[in-house]
Amino acid sequence: MKKSVLVLLLIASACLVFSGCSSKGSSNQADPAKEEPSDDFNAEGFPIVDEPITLTMFASRSAANGPYKDMFMFQEYEKKTNIKFDYNDVPAEGFDEKKNLVFGKKELPDIFYKAYISNDNLMKYGSSGALVPLEGLIEKYAPNIQSIFDKYPEVKKGVTSPDGHIYGMSSVIEPLVQRTNKLWINKQMLEDVNMDEPETTDDLYNLLKAFKEKYPDRTPFLTSGVQDLVNGLSGSWGLYRQMGYSLNIDNDKVHIWLTDDKYKELLMYLNKLYGEGLIGHKVMDQEYAEYIAQMQSGELGLFTNQAADAFPQVADQYKGIAPVKGPDGDQGYVSSPIPRDTGAFAISASNEYPEASIRWLDYLYDGDEGSMFFAYGEEGKTFEYDEEGLPQYTDEVRNLSKGTGSAFPGPGGGTPQYSTLKTAGAVNTPIDAEAASKMEPYVLEEVYPAPIFEENASKKVFDILDDLDTYANESRAKFITGDLSFDAWDQYVSQLQDIGIDQLEEYYQDAYDKQFK
Repeated sequence: MKKSVLVLLLIASACLVFSGCSSKGSSNQADPAKEEPSDDFNAEGFPIVDEPITLTMFASRSAANGPYKDMFMFQEYEKKTNIKFDYNDVPAEGFDEKKNLVFGKKELPDIFYKAYISNDNLMKYGSSGALVPLEGLIEKYAPNIQSIFDKYPEVKKGVTSPDGHIYGMSSVIEPLVQRTNKLWINKQMLEDVNMDEPETTDDLYNLLKAFKEKYPDRTPFLTSGVQDLVNGLSGSWGLYRQMGYSLNIDNDKVHIWLTDDKYKELLMYLNKLYGEGLIGHKVMDQEYAEYIAQMQSGELGLFTNQAADAFPQVADQYKGIAPVKGPDGDQGYVSSPIPRDTGAFAISASNEYPEASIRWLDYLYDGDEGSMFFAYGEEGKTFEYDEEGLPQYTDEVRNLSKGTGSAFPGPGGGTPQYSTLKTAGAVNTPIDAEAASKMEPYVLEEVYPAPIFEENASKKVFDILDDLDTYANESRAKFITGDLSFDAWDQYVSQLQDIGIDQLEEYYQDAYDKQFK
């Protein structure tokens, strides 16, 4: 008898240690989509539940947002759905640290919203059972998200982990206008130097020289930082950003281009511009607030930014231009993928209403009514249609302490949503749309998001990335400023190889083959 009891205890202990037995929070927990929902749950229409329920939400709140509990969208959505929230909306500064503390607790919030859960943490907390798999819930209760998966297979691929589960949803940004930094040129300065819009890298060099000669006290060209500087011109050498990194994908072959001769040529070109004072030296070290002030001054000849809302006072002085053609005939431009902000939304194993939670999310991916509600609210309350049929916020919304950010969670980015051309006007103007049209012929048709690496590979990948990015970025800055001679290029290449760039490329290739191919 004693021996039998001892055997049972050992089996139970092994079950707990190896998470091999089915229990909430274990690696093989039951699919919540296979569980019976509560009796008052409605699979279609509103309210989502007949009797009100209250869930806990842990969320990031950007500086552009007011408190979530006071937002029109959340207040009105509560009335539609019968789902209330206890909000723990944490300021973006320090959010990651607090998120790590939250994941360390036994009782998790019911949902993570605007949560920036990294891909490696999605895999970590999903495979451990802290986050529930969403794919079954989506298939059963989220027709809008499922429709997006059908329309954009890269969205589903982008959120699916190597184990086949979806542990977090991304935002889906359809309009190109929201996925590109634009090249903004000063119309008056262009007219004053009597030159046309630049079509090649040589044209661009000559134009910036003319700007400097005509306006010696102004900055001919500036970007917010070195990465944006490289992104703004790398397509002219056929270099793009795929999978969230400095790599190209050709015929299903992944290639990190940080040691390529074309990248060297790009850096030599930037070194030439920088050395002649055609690129503002602030590009190496400036706060974004300083950059905004420079854009708003109206004295920059050329700069990059996603939208004109950063410089509304002088927006009419600028126009977007097409990317320039490089010395080998390359003419491309870097854009973001349609799936963005993976890990924006997740449901924890503590949530007793996963089916209601996924339905709550699904409406925001409606693409029509739901997406409009997320971005603009309700006609007659928060917006009206103008004579051209375009939605315009009411003065009451515009005059809130943080403007639209007091009424809606979208400003500041990172929200789980489906942004369409119809709703893009909430954050982009016709000026932005016209500038984006100049970019459209030159962006890649399919841009892949950052991959979700297998758990056993994730730490190795990020260990290499830490060392490689530190060295590559420091060297990049020095090559551009001239602090590092291009005679040292071979040494730079050798160092990246020693750090593990070839091994890193293999990891990205493996992730591409499993997640996107």
